[in-house]
Amino acid sequence: MIRGALVIEAVERALEEEVLQGLIKLREKGVPRQGSRFPARPQSRRLTSRAFGAKTRTLWQPAFSEEEIIELDAIMEEVGAKNRSQLISIAVEWYLTPNATLGDSSIDLDS
Repeated sequence: MIRGALVIEAVERALEEEVLQGLIKLREKGVPRQGSRFPARPQSRRLTSRAFGAKTRTLWQPAFSEEEIIELDAIMEEVGAKNRSQLISIAVEWYLTPNATLGDSSIDLDS
């Protein structure tokens, strides 16, 4: 249940800081390169692990109660996430990245 608690804390903090919806949009559209004539491109999954200093991302499954799942689904709809996995990964990666800002192009938030 510790993993579930981490996810809940991360989602709540991202909502409080009002960054979750922006991070969802950022993942969908990518970060534009300054001075480029080309549109922004979403970053690859492979770059995500490198951006966080790891060789690979670790798959783990948090456990949630039925009520928590209902609330996660409501938040998912509210912020426009494609699915719970995207919502959770964005919130947790943001939460665990010290001093991250919404426009930080070094952070890849691809699911």
